[in-house]
Amino acid sequence: QTFLYRYTLSLQWALSQLGFGSIDVFPTNQLERAYAVATTCACLMAFSWLVGSFVILMTRMQMLQKEAREQEEHLRDYLCKHNVSWALRNRIWIFLQKRNKLPRAHVQESSVDLIKHLPKTVMLELRAEAFIPVLTVHPFFCTYAVSQANKFAMHALVERHALKETPLDSEHELFADGEMALFMYFLVRGQVQYYVTDDRVSIFKGGSSLRTAEDAPRQRMSVVHQTTTGNPVVGHTSTEMHEKAFDGPGQLLGAGEWMCEPALWLRWMHMGWAVAMIRCELVTLDVEWFQRTMQLQLPEASKYARLFLAYAEKHRDCMSDVFTDIRSLRTMAQDIFEPPMTFEVRHCRPQTSTATGRNEWQPSDRRQWHKVWTSPFKEAHILNRSALLSTMTTDMKHDVVLVYQTLFPSHAHT
Repeated sequence: QTFLYRYTLSLQWALSQLGFGSIDVFPTNQLERAYAVATTCACLMAFSWLVGSFVILMTRMQMLQKEAREQEEHLRDYLCKHNVSWALRNRIWIFLQKRNKLPRAHVQESSVDLIKHLPKTVMLELRAEAFIPVLTVHPFFCTYAVSQANKFAMHALVERHALKETPLDSEHELFADGEMALFMYFLVRGQVQYYVTDDRVSIFKGGSSLRTAEDAPRQRMSVVHQTTTGNPVVGHTSTEMHEKAFDGPGQLLGAGEWMCEPALWLRWMHMGWAVAMIRCELVTLDVEWFQRTMQLQLPEASKYARLFLAYAEKHRDCMSDVFTDIRSLRTMAQDIFEPPMTFEVRHCRPQTSTATGRNEWQPSDRRQWHKVWTSPFKEAHILNRSALLSTMTTDMKHDVVLVYQTLFPSHAHT
């Protein structure tokens, strides 16, 4: 008997245990009969599970298809009831067909119910690892993250849910001209086209539409759109203005870019339209929560707001929702978080205090010794001159302690 014959015979016997046909192979002893009975029971349970799973799957698909058909019928009834033109109907159905063909969107935090059951500290760490890398693509947050400033403000933004994941389907508008800016947007995936209006933008003092985040300066600014006749226009007031804006080339933004940063520091109104070219994933930063947190936790933010206000006054003709002068942003952030520092040898000298009994020359316990042998250097410090200088000073102080303990062990134990 060949291998093919034995294989096909075994396959036919296995299928017969599931009830598909019969076979003339029967057990001839007690052991074979027990094996046949056990195999039949296992096949029965497996077959029942397969049939049940298939029935449930088909029922679920029918329910989804039924719900989709009902939604389409409701839409048809609505369009017919309001006598919508056939041209607009065709646009609506074409868009819905495109949407159904799009790939599945990435999982959002709001759709994961298990995250809500995590402890507060674990959830905070999870949100920090998810959102802080997104924030730090911006020069302000990047410089702040590697500086010596208190990091509580950054974690407060994460803890208070000022940051949220927001999906945006293709051809959907993110914001429109003339609307009040309530969020700053970080683009994580996808592409967004930004169209700025052709109207002249005017920034002037004395209004109440644009203000610094900390309310310390009394200077206030407003942003209005002016037509060629000089009359102020807030937002888009006609279809012609909307079509005029979209006739331009626009500016294409991709992953790692951001929009509406002026809303963090000023009272800002959108100066154009932002439309998703493909399905996008964005992280939104709530402006109100940001301003409250920075006012209470980060004094450096008030100084940055003053610099940004001065920049906006000086470059009033080129201000828009998309900030392209990244070098100026980086310079302003460095001026705030990287104050001028010079190296001083006296800072490398270990300190002693008779009042507190502290003696950095002689580490007394394991924790202090671990601190001496461990360097505070991190790769992020390379991006910040003041942080790098502080790290070098600390390392040199630790080296002095180790050399002292090595050369003068007798003094170390006295």
